[in-house]
Formats: sequence, C-alpha cells, structure tokens
Amino acid sequence: MKTTIRILSLMLIITFLTACTPAPTAAPTATATLQPTATTTLTPSPVPPTPTPTSAPAECWQNSSTWALVDVFEGDNYKALEPACAYEGLEKTVAWLIIYHNMGYTSEEAAEIVGIEPPQNLFIDYAVVPTNIKSPKSVDLNYWPVVPDFRNWLVDTTGNAWANDYYVLEGCFKDMENFDAQGNKQIIEYACGVTYYGNNSGSSRFIQYQDMQARLQITGDGYFRATKCYIGYRGNGVWDYLGCRSEEPLVVKDHPGIETAQESQELLYGLPLWNVSWVNTTFGVSIYTLPPSWSSVTDEQLSIINSQISMFWNESIPTPKP
Repeated sequence: MKTTIRILSLMLIITFLTACTPAPTAAPTATATLQPTATTTLTPSPVPPTPTPTSAPAECWQNSSTWALVDVFEGDNYKALEPACAYEGLEKTVAWLIIYHNMGYTSEEAAEIVGIEPPQNLFIDYAVVPTNIKSPKSVDLNYWPVVPDFRNWLVDTTGNAWANDYYVLEGCFKDMENFDAQGNKQIIEYACGVTYYGNNSGSSRFIQYQDMQARLQITGDGYFRATKCYIGYRGNGVWDYLGCRSEEPLVVKDHPGIETAQESQELLYGLPLWNVSWVNTTFGVSIYTLPPSWSSVTDEQLSIINSQISMFWNESIPTPKP
C-alpha cells in the first residue's frame, strides 16, 4: 500500500524594526544618536510528518493477487498453485469436509474447529471445467446438504474413525464457470479439483438428525472408488466446497496403496495426504463420541431423515453402493 507522507514546513521570522528618534535640541550642541537594536530571527523546530493510517497487508493465503499457476505436467490444464501458502485456506475447507462428513460433528462445529465461516448450501447445478488436455466440458454437480443439527460418522466395527479413505489434490485452474438451475452464471477466480478416494468395505455410516438415527452397513467389493470434487476460491482466504461430479465413482482396481498416494501428493504439490489422521494431527480433533446404542441402529429411519432434510437441498443422502 502506498503511503502518502505529508511534510509540513513552517518558517517564522520575527523582525524588530529599529526606531531612531532624535533627542530634543536645547542648544546647538552635539546630537545624540541612538544605535539601532539588533534584529532577532526565530527559526522553528521542524514539524514531524503526520503518519497516514495503514492496514496490515493481507497474508499470502488471503491475497490471490500474489498467486500463480505453474505446470505440474507439461500441457496439463490442471496446475499447482504458488506460493505454497496459497493452499492454506483450501486445506481448511478440505478439513471441514472430513470432519463434517465422517467424524460426527455438525457443520458449524467443524467450521469452528478449522477456523472458517460455516459453509452454506450453494445451489450449483452444473459447471464448466477443464479436462486434462482437451477442451473444457460441462459436468453436473451434487453434494450432501449442509443441515443444522446433522451428524454423520464413518466408522469401523468398533466405532473408531474409518481410516481407509482420503482426499488428494488433482490440480487447480482459473475462471471456473458455475450455473444454477435457472442458468445464472458465476465465475470462480480460482478452483481446484480434489478427488475423494474411498474403500469403505466393512465400514458403517451412522447418521443422526435431531432425534432420528440410521446406520448403513457397507459391504462393498474391497476396491477403492474415486469421486472428483471441486473447491472454489471466494476471496479473502475463503474457499467454498462446490460439490462433486454426479457421475458414478471410478472403480480403482489397481490402487497403489495409501502410502504411495501420500508420497505422490507430497512430490507433486508439497502437500500431505488429507485424511482423518491428518485432521487429528493438524487440528487436534478426534471423532465425536458416538451414541452408546449406535451399533444396534438400522436404516429404518433413513427415508424419514431424507424427507426432513430435503427442505435444505434438493438431494438425499446417497445409499452406498456395493
């Protein structure tokens, strides 16, 4: 920020003029002459400049004017953000996703834990996004609604947080076009593709809304599934969860393993693997305590819960596919 410094300069000179008055003459004698008094000049002390109030400069992760996109793979439309501090706000939103979707906290509680504003439902119908090397394409988006007093856990058979899923960055791009159901367009300055990998075979999803509960036992086939999602930069360090592609998740039969995925994330983007363990280490939060009777709950009330939350968003909680 440029600061205007106003320099005030004041010179004050006070001069005492001499007065020469001849003495009265009584007789033709010598005339007395008064000598003029010395002239005194007062020089004021310099006035210090008046400081102009300044605002503290925005931190890197809040100031997108300092960001740039750089190639990860030559010719790929999904790129890395630089400097690395630009990812700080993005990571807060990813952490909110994990805590709200999988660890039993409400949206408001999760937002407070990671230090962001409570996210709101964004009525995005579809978006135009880049492909890796071809022309951009339109994709339909959906996501679980942000609902007050809604809790959601993904756990193993003993009630511990499920550790076999994670998020990774797939790269970022500029000027993402989003459209609502009426066709109104919004342009997002920066957006990033974030892919969710989950192998939830053998896990349970426990849901609690107000006084209703439902538990879904997930059997599955043992394969990881990949779902591509998007997070967009709103400004002032805030990133919004925009939703995930509504197409079927990609079945990953040759998944290299979580450790290899972590090494790849660090190598390509200098970032950690985003999972429950990372949330616990970074934000010091563990799974929200499950109700004592959680393991005996069935999915009987799921349809009622879906009906109740439809007022918040025109989507229902997806029943996991095997």
